[in-house]
Amino acid sequence: MPIQDYKKIANRIEQKLMSDPDISDINKRLLQRFLTAYDVSDARRLIFLDKIYPVLRHFPNMETSLSDRDGMNAYFAGLRRHYSPATYSTFLSVVARFLSWINGGNRPNCLLDLKQKKGSKIKRNLKPEDMISWEEGQRISDASCSIQMAAIIQTQLDCGYRISPDCSANRERPTNGPA
Repeated sequence: MPIQDYKKIANRIEQKLMSDPDISDINKRLLQRFLTAYDVSDARRLIFLDKIYPVLRHFPNMETSLSDRDGMNAYFAGLRRHYSPATYSTFLSVVARFLSWINGGNRPNCLLDLKQKKGSKIKRNLKPEDMISWEEGQRISDASCSIQMAAIIQTQLDCGYRISPDCSANRERPTNGPA
């Protein structure tokens, strides 16, 4: 069983999205229709909802946005400045899937200028010294503030998961045990 309940989190984001007054009723109806046909895993649904949320808030009517090439270029230029290449690529993929669905299965003209980088260009080129070792993970677990966090970190270590999302392991390395 995954540590995160993707279905619960995706449902929460969907409810928040559907009750957001900044998202037009047109966009909410389009999204509801799309989600009916969007048959994917809960984790993929969570990624989709998380990335489409700010896009739906920005564009009042996604159907009319199909012809707004300049607006889409400007929006994605902002995303490129604020997000990593991998996150930008995920935004572009999500929006392309949604707009292509609206456009009858064809990539809309508003996305013609936007290209995703190849997977090999997105990689972070991490070296072994950039990764957290088993011993460092143990020290992070020992230094955690709660038994629940220690259990999460230990579970992730045992399963080979990355623990950096749960603790700021990529910002500073632990040097000592509990303070």
